[in-house]
Amino acid sequence: LNETGAEVSTEPMYILLNTAISSQWGFPEKCPSNCPCKTYNCHGSFAETCGFSGGFCDMLARPAQYKVNWVRVYQDKNDPKQKVGCSTPERPTRKFIEAHAKRYKQTSD
Repeated sequence: LNETGAEVSTEPMYILLNTAISSQWGFPEKCPSNCPCKTYNCHGSFAETCGFSGGFCDMLARPAQYKVNWVRVYQDKNDPKQKVGCSTPERPTRKFIEAHAKRYKQTSD
């Protein structure tokens, strides 16, 4: 941000989490001897699927579900451009959320 002169927005934002948990992404360290490993396609012929790790294509066929326990976000409390928390003076969201708690909670909360 210092290089471009851009400011940290006070608009509501989202955090995108990379949920990649594979160290190989389905690719073995070495191509199997009976596989050409030239193209990769889970819906293709043996020559296109043989380079994947066992079960990789089956894993992609099912929807993945993740549960995130917590996310840590760092902000500099001493930097006035970084307003700590979600409820800033410009957008006092805390009062809105508390007034509409049913929208943000499930019955199990």
